[in-house]
Amino acid sequence: TGHPYFALTSSGGADVGEFQEKYNMPFKFGTADNKLLMSMIRSNPGLILINDGVVVKRWCFRSLPSPEELVALTK
Repeated sequence: TGHPYFALTSSGGADVGEFQEKYNMPFKFGTADNKLLMSMIRSNPGLILINDGVVVKRWCFRSLPSPEELVALTK
């Protein structure tokens, strides 16, 4: 899609490395404190769409958007 994707987790480096290797994740992972992550998304896991530093929309794992919806929101 041409848009960068990042994953944030409070998990340790070894767990992240295993997960990336097992599922061949095509994006970078970063770490953050669990309190920070829960403040940002209020869901575990969840998705936040950020465009030019502005939060466009947030989704909990139960209501993730379709790829088409994400593309529409980035235009």
